[in-house]
Amino acid sequence: MKKMENSTFTKNYVTRRVGLSSRGYLTDVFKGRKKLSARFVKPLVATLDLEPFEASYLEKKLLLETEYAKSQETREDLLAELHILERNFRSMTLTVEDHFDVYALSLVYLSLFLFPDKKASQRDLLKILAILPAATMERSIMFLLQKGLIIESDHRLMVNPDKDFSFLSAQYSASQEIAYLKKSFAEGIDRLPLLQQQRDDVIFHSSVLTVKRSEYREFIKKIKQDFRTYHAELDHQHPDTLVRFNVQLYPI
Repeated sequence: MKKMENSTFTKNYVTRRVGLSSRGYLTDVFKGRKKLSARFVKPLVATLDLEPFEASYLEKKLLLETEYAKSQETREDLLAELHILERNFRSMTLTVEDHFDVYALSLVYLSLFLFPDKKASQRDLLKILAILPAATMERSIMFLLQKGLIIESDHRLMVNPDKDFSFLSAQYSASQEIAYLKKSFAEGIDRLPLLQQQRDDVIFHSSVLTVKRSEYREFIKKIKQDFRTYHAELDHQHPDTLVRFNVQLYPI
């Protein structure tokens, strides 16, 4: 694929960029006759110029097959990191209409994970999601059923086991982003008395700083990538709590 993009991207080119002594060694690695040495993994991944997630995933995959992963502890660490990255790759994205409350959609879907076998009745959901109006919850349930993310059986709703869906995301209009931000702040204010009693479970960090706009925009791109990584790392298949995870960064 790289050679289709650039005719100079040959095995000789890769050999030179990675710092290998011969093209034959690279060919043997590609054909599985030899294992790549750990010291060549980073240069090889850098030469391929992949997206950050892809590069990180490939690097850890390759390291698993090298002398770097001799100890069981190192292998377990690499496998744990790969698991997080794989969840990022599998994450699906929904485009939700502007008028639809994506936060409500997320709450209803994710709340099912708090019940045994990921099954609950609509009444069960209403009990633990008192912050949602009943009409909003019903619309969310209908949307999730239509998309096949949840299924209904014997008057109970459950997560569709055939769908690998880590979290919900939406393409907002500018006005919807502002509305969502306002709702997030309002929710925080409403819950402030409770949050004051749960200091060990809450993080509020805020700062004002001077930036160069071009660098700031590049940083925003990095934050978007890191947010997904943190999300996948914290997200659990057998949870007992829902948390609000916000990142707000904007020019003053």
